[in-house]
Order: sequence, then C-alpha cells, then structure tokens
Amino acid sequence: MKKSARCSCTSKLLIITAAIGAVAGAMVMLARQMTSTEIALYRKPTYQIPESWTPVKSLSTADNALANLAYEGLFSIDRTLGIQPQLVESWKLDTSGTNYTFNIKKGVRFHDGTVLASRHVTEMFRNLVDKDSPVRLRYARIKQVVAFDEFTVKVELKSPYPPFISLLAAPAAKLAIQSEQSPYPYGTGAFRIVGLNENVDNKTLLLERFDGFHGEKPAIRRMELVEADQKSAIEGVLAGTFHDSVIYPYFKITDERLKASKAVRQNVASTTTWVLALNSGSGPTSDVRLRRCLSQSFDRKKFIAGFIPEQSPALGIIPPTLSGSSMVKPADMPRENCHGFSGIRLKLVYPEVLERGAEMCAAFSSDFEKIGVQIRCEGLPFDKLLRRITKKDFNIAFLAQTLDLPDVEYFLEAFESTAPYNLSNYRSKTLDHALAMARQEPDRARRAGYFAEIDRELYRNAVTINISYPPHISYWNRCLENNALSMAGESYADYEVIKARRGCRIQADGRTQ
Repeated sequence: MKKSARCSCTSKLLIITAAIGAVAGAMVMLARQMTSTEIALYRKPTYQIPESWTPVKSLSTADNALANLAYEGLFSIDRTLGIQPQLVESWKLDTSGTNYTFNIKKGVRFHDGTVLASRHVTEMFRNLVDKDSPVRLRYARIKQVVAFDEFTVKVELKSPYPPFISLLAAPAAKLAIQSEQSPYPYGTGAFRIVGLNENVDNKTLLLERFDGFHGEKPAIRRMELVEADQKSAIEGVLAGTFHDSVIYPYFKITDERLKASKAVRQNVASTTTWVLALNSGSGPTSDVRLRRCLSQSFDRKKFIAGFIPEQSPALGIIPPTLSGSSMVKPADMPRENCHGFSGIRLKLVYPEVLERGAEMCAAFSSDFEKIGVQIRCEGLPFDKLLRRITKKDFNIAFLAQTLDLPDVEYFLEAFESTAPYNLSNYRSKTLDHALAMARQEPDRARRAGYFAEIDRELYRNAVTINISYPPHISYWNRCLENNALSMAGESYADYEVIKARRGCRIQADGRTQ
C-alpha cells in the first residue's frame, strides 16, 4: 500500500512538473511573439488577381502591385515621387543627352539563384520595345542597347529625352526571367511568387519572402493576395483578418466605427482625378456640343456631397499636386444651348467593384436627363472595362485617372492620338504637338507650361468630365508600423519595410489579437 502511495505521489509530481513546463514554454513563446517584429502571414485583399505575371504587360493597378512586390527595375519611385536607384550602382549621361551608361549592382540574385548581369538588363529593354509590347511606344526613342561588360549597359536614344530615367522606374521596366522550373517568372524583389490557389472561395495568390534578397530582409514571411470586393476587403481590415485596404483607396468609414475596430486610417495626397471619359471619336459623344452640355448639366457639388464629401471638386484633369495643373475655370468652356438631344441614349460603364457604383451612375443619369439624354448603366470587372476603352466600345466610362510614373507626361499621354490606350478616343494635332514639345524640353517650368496648355484644351473640348481630386484613404491593421503609402498610388506601398509593432500579436493565420 505504501509503495502504491509513493507511486501515486511521484506521478502527480511528474504531471505538475510537466504542466509547469508547458505553461513556461507557452509564456516564452508568447513573449517572443510579443517582442518579434516579424509577420508570419500578411493577408492583402485585391480587387482582382493580377492578369499578367510578366512586368512588361503590367497595365492594371493589381498588375503593378505585384510587379512592385516580386520584381525590381533599374530605378524605383519613392513615397514623394522621387526617382531612386534600385538595381543600378551608378549611372551617367553624356553631353549629347542621348547616351546613358548604367553600372549594375553586383551580387544581386533572381529568385532561382541566377546572378543579375548585363544580359538581363538588355533583355528587359528588348521586351519593352518588342512589337507585342503594350508599352513599346513609350520606349520608341531607344536606338540601341549594348552590354558593354558583365555589369555595364549602354543605352543610346534617337534624340534627347529628359524624363527617360522616370520611364525606367515604371512597373513595366522591371526585370524578370523565365524558367522551366516554375510557371511564374523570377524577379529579384523581396517576395517571390509561390502559386495560385483557385480552390477557395476567393482566388488567392501566394508569395513568400525571398531569403536571398539583396536588401534588408523583410519582416513579412508570407503574403496572400486575396481577391475580394471592396466591402469584404474593408470589413476584413476592420475585423483584423486583412492587413490593409490599400488597393481600395477612396472608401471612408466613420470615426466611431474605426475606433472600435482593429484598423487605423491613413490619408495621403494623391495624384488621381475621378473622371467620366467621353468617347470623342465615335458615337453620339463625338459631338463636342453634346460633350459640353453633358459637362454643364453635371451637378458636381451635389454629387461630391452625396457620395464623396472628403474629395475636392475638379475642373482640370491634372490634379493640383502635379506640375502643370492649369486650375481651369468654368468660363474656359464655351457655353452651349443644350437643346436637341432628346432621345439620345448612351451607355455608361463603371468598375463593378466600386461600392455604390450603381447609385453613382443613377445620379449621373438624373443630371443628364435634364438635357434629354438617357443613360444605361453597366458595372464591369476592371479588366473588361479596360478592354472596352481600348476597343473604343463605350460612350461614357467612369473611372480614376492615376499617375503611375513621376512625370505628368504619363498622365496626359492617355489622350495622345497614337496611344493604344486612348482614354477618350481623342484625336488632336494641337495636343500631340504640345506633348511632343514637352518631351524635348529639359526646363521643368516650360514643360509645365505645355502640360497646362493640354489641360485647358481637354477641359475646353469636354474630352472628360472631371469630377474630383481624392485624397488616398487607406486602412491598416493597428499592429503594423512603417506602413506609409506613396503619392504615386496604391501600387506603391513598400512592403519591404513593414513590421509588426512590439506588443502586438499577429497569429500564424494572419489574424490580430
């Protein structure tokens, strides 16, 4: 009996000791989690999974966001629209203004371990000017590209072009190599593509930290880009199941609801204008008189007050944050006698992910009925909306015109006659000439003068109805730090530097406690 009692006591002691050890281990683990700045899983919603894995074909915001995560270029854009070296150690331009020499960083590796060299840079340039490249016209000034040695590339232009370096900071100008080992291209960026999961309610693109990254190691170990509509994305950020709403930049929630959530708000000046693009090349809206009457019948103040009160009214298409904004006035557009349009029917297309998009379209329709014009509204996935615009298969398109490169030229080239993506199907020799002159002008003030001239022309001819200049509103998980957005927009959040705040606990599934 005594022996049995001793055995029982020993067993209890072992159980207690094990329990104490387990609790101590859990406390150590919790302490590590509370002091670590790493994030095991970062969940980022996106309105669509990128359509292209190849940087040169990056056309949408979702494509550009992926390009900035997985790939790098010779240069990059910083948070204030400045140009910074990325894969170049140094560079110089000769006195002719046409010959550039780029010295490539040494020791940089692609995601498969391949060492970055001159041949990869020359291949990137070949892709940009290829006949199938959607951006080939932007790079048509390139005369030749030569790999001078293993880490030196020389580029000769046909004529001087002052903004050339800003072109090399574009998402399309990032480096990628193909391999039989993966269906996804390899880049040199901080994150590499792992795979696409389509067997879930929301398609999800999986990325993971590239441990061979040549820069500072990111705190984010894994990332999920989850396809989600705007409402689901915002709800997820508020609940702590998503980490940001960066790609849905104009949604605002009340201060009371925000205070009770797991998110914080961040406002940044943007380089965006919300517009109604009018097809000026075909259909009823090719009549400048009708376009002006549509513009003059639009109640901008009422629309902004009802839907987007945090935004400021727009007249010119160039936002005041950018050089060349002409600050046009209503008197700059000739007044029209708006009669004779009864019975005209127009189709207005808008991004279906836009919350209250149908209500907004109904508001436009109500205004345009004042001059007898009937509107049929259609919400479309963003890729289909872009295709409609490219094929000129629309009357009116409601969308945001955003600067994706730090030079106003790239904001206005969407109206150039030869642009494959001509936002309003507009053809104007005057605009084309002003843009050509700006491209040759090294003086910034004179370039701004040409841009202002274009701004006034677009307004005078009602090529677009400019609605508002929005701040960029984003929501981020409270447990994050170093999460600042660029003025260039939602594609340019710098995830390389985002960390978890000490004292915050982000679980392995990405949820915040």
